[in-house]
Amino acid sequence: MKLINEKRTLTTIRLTTNQKKVMTRIISAPTAKSAADAVNMGRGMVAAREMLVKLGLIRYSNDSASITDEGRTVMVDSNLIDEMDKLTDEGNEYAFEEDKDKEKDKDQFSMEHPPRNRPTPEQPPMESLIKQVNNILVESPVFSAADIETLELADAGDLDLDEYPKLMDKLIDHYKAEMPYGVQKGRTGLPGDWIYHRLGTIIKELKHHVAVKAKKVVHESTVSPQESYDDKKLARLEKKLAVYTEIDFRDRVVSDYEMINKLRTEIASLKKAMKSKK
Repeated sequence: MKLINEKRTLTTIRLTTNQKKVMTRIISAPTAKSAADAVNMGRGMVAAREMLVKLGLIRYSNDSASITDEGRTVMVDSNLIDEMDKLTDEGNEYAFEEDKDKEKDKDQFSMEHPPRNRPTPEQPPMESLIKQVNNILVESPVFSAADIETLELADAGDLDLDEYPKLMDKLIDHYKAEMPYGVQKGRTGLPGDWIYHRLGTIIKELKHHVAVKAKKVVHESTVSPQESYDDKKLARLEKKLAVYTEIDFRDRVVSDYEMINKLRTEIASLKKAMKSKK
C-alpha cells in the first residue's frame, strides 16, 4: 500500500494464511453475525482480522463481519473466490481448515473444564461420533411420527418450536455430538439456534432413518455377520453423507464441511477394508 495525493491506494497484497482464513470464513458464513463469530477466536485469527480491518478489506464488529469491495477484489486476485463470489477449491481449504490457535485455546480450556461427553482416549472422536449418531437415529427410535410432523410445521413457519421444550431438549441432547464445541458451551452460539438453522436437514435424516428401520433385510442369511455389519455401516455412512451434501452451498457452515470430510474419509477406509477381505 502506498500514498498518492494523501489517499490510500491498494497495490498487490499478499495475504497471510490466517488472513486468507479470516476472509474465506467471513464470505462463506450464512449471516453477518455468524461471520463475526467465525473469526473471533484464536490469537492468530484475531491479529489477522485486525490487520484486514486496517487495510480496509473487511468490516468487523462484535455482531457483524463482511467483506468490502476492495476485499473482494483481493480475494479474486488471490484465487480464493471467483467472479460470482463463490469459494474456489483453494478458498474452501482455507475456509474450513482447523485453526491451530483455536485448538490450543480449546485444549487448554478442556484441561481445566473437561466436557462430560468427550470421547475417551481409547475411542477416537470420529468413531465415537458415528457410533453415537447411528445409535440415535437407527438403533433407538427416539423421535416419533408426531415429532417429525411437529418439526415439519416448525420448518414451514406454522408453529414455534420453542413452544415444544421437551422436543427441543431431545433434539439438542441427541445432536450435541455434531455441534461445534463453542455452540455446545453457548460461547459462539446457542444450541437451539443451531437446531433451527439445520431443521430441514434434521427432518430429512429422521424421515430417512425411520424408513430404513421399517424395511426388512431379506438377504441377511446369505452373508456372513461381518459382511452384513460392514454393508449396513457403509450404507448408513453413504446415506448420511448424501443428506449433508444436499445442503445448499450458501447454507453450509464450518461443522457441515468438517462432517462431510470425516464421512468421506470413513467411507473410503471402510471400502478399502471390505475390498481386502474379498
